[in-house]
Amino acid sequence: MKPVLIVCAGAAILAFCGCYAVEEGVSDVSRGKDAGDAGGGSSRDAGNSRVDGGGGDETVAPDSGMDGGTAASDAGGDDADPGDAGITDTGGFDAGTEDGGAADAGVDDGGGPDTGAGDAGGGDGGMVCVTGAGPVSFAISDQQPVVKVELPVDPGVNYVRATVSFEFKPTDWHEPCYNPIYSPPRLGPAFNYLVELRRGAPWCNGGNLYELKLRGPSPRKVTFETYYKDKVYPKCGSAAAIEHKILNEPSHSLDLGQFYPVTVVYDTGRGVAEIDIGGSHWEGALLPEALMVPNPDPFHFVFGVDKALECYNSAGEEDPSAACCHIPPWGWEYKNVTYEVCR
Repeated sequence: MKPVLIVCAGAAILAFCGCYAVEEGVSDVSRGKDAGDAGGGSSRDAGNSRVDGGGGDETVAPDSGMDGGTAASDAGGDDADPGDAGITDTGGFDAGTEDGGAADAGVDDGGGPDTGAGDAGGGDGGMVCVTGAGPVSFAISDQQPVVKVELPVDPGVNYVRATVSFEFKPTDWHEPCYNPIYSPPRLGPAFNYLVELRRGAPWCNGGNLYELKLRGPSPRKVTFETYYKDKVYPKCGSAAAIEHKILNEPSHSLDLGQFYPVTVVYDTGRGVAEIDIGGSHWEGALLPEALMVPNPDPFHFVFGVDKALECYNSAGEEDPSAACCHIPPWGWEYKNVTYEVCR
């Protein structure tokens, strides 16, 4: 199976584009607003194009983990996870077919290189791995708040390691938001979604095995956590999610306007995730339930997020005109996306 890159952008009307549905878009996304109802509106996976994210080559990797690094030790944080608050319905999202079947390997709008699929490797006690590449470069924008690369995985198989590497350039930390975790709510930096490993789509149906978010300029924090459900549900509010912090809000020293290398390793075999950003290394324990077994829902590496979430006023009330706390990193640039997934 070839990976499929899915580029999602907001739309103001219900429409069908290509072979899947485009749901209601974010009308004021440039200011971090969710244009849903006052109660939070509808969550939508607003996509209008599909790009081939490059093929995969199977290899055999030794069954050994990465070298250990320093564990996160920063005390606490003021994370306000999106959760299901104010999200009533998503309408679902398929990976390239109208009836939710397997994504086709076609190319609609260009995209990354197609390297083709290699033969399955063998080996004594080794893992069988598939490598691939996403687009050479892209930027998150009003029209493209999220970019998704579907992984070439087989249903029912327990994948034990997924690695993604890329470079990114932060360009703006964006407008601070009222965080309702405090009483009374107080202004704090927004959570910019850098990358997620997602089961199913959109995120609130099946959850993210991990989501990596950055905040700045003060405090400068790294949020790395799991937002997991036992299966992929038809609606966001169908079941509660397990929220698990993989890291305990370590600080970062990233500056705007320059590229930084990133590598994230999600290793269920060792029960550990490792994150390297711009020379800093952290690792943390995984939620044991959050395995990489497609049943049969696809897995994606996701850059950005489908819409802005958790928009509150100074009274802690949901307000579509207020700045949102969980946002696509508008204006941020990405390049040289590569991945490896092993079983």
